[in-house]
Amino acid sequence: MIKETRIIDFLEILSSPQPTPGGGSVSALAASLAASLICKVSALTIGKKKYENVQDEVKEIYARSSNFKEKLLELADRDSEAFNKIINAYKTTKELVDLNEKQKIIEEASKDACLVPIETADVSYQILELSKRILEIGNKNALTDSLTAAYLAYSAINGALENVFFNLKNISIDQKFKIDTREKAEKIKTNSEALYNEIKKIAAEVK
Repeated sequence: MIKETRIIDFLEILSSPQPTPGGGSVSALAASLAASLICKVSALTIGKKKYENVQDEVKEIYARSSNFKEKLLELADRDSEAFNKIINAYKTTKELVDLNEKQKIIEEASKDACLVPIETADVSYQILELSKRILEIGNKNALTDSLTAAYLAYSAINGALENVFFNLKNISIDQKFKIDTREKAEKIKTNSEALYNEIKKIAAEVK
């Protein structure tokens, strides 16, 4: 499991030719780091007299970010598992003569490889929302931590969505799944771009 792996060991594995972990897992990990930074800014705000009027909201932000942090570590592992399923699907169907049956097996594995990163993107978007709010009301001495959280979350969204779009190419039978998943992914992408631009404007005003 990724969360039980030392950073130096994880980087070594990531640098190797083995197929997993890859970009999907790294996206989830980046979002987990963003959530951790939001927890840090929240912790630096809680109990401070200067921010006494936002204590309840900041505590809620801390709790949500902490939960997201753990969720994303799970998604990092699930992403690797999903990609391994695609590799196994291609291996097991290599000798199949029935092309329709082969496509069904590959498509089922590809669906999972779409669902995991789109969940990562969805959670990462919620983290991006939290980064915006903590930037607005959190400890101003930790401004760069709030911004770094936003940058990481935005990168995680884009990285995860690239995996969704790539794996959708393997979907040809279940057109409803393909259309619905693409629409959801494109909505997250559009919304995250707008939110990220808002964050940059806030940052420019605060600096």
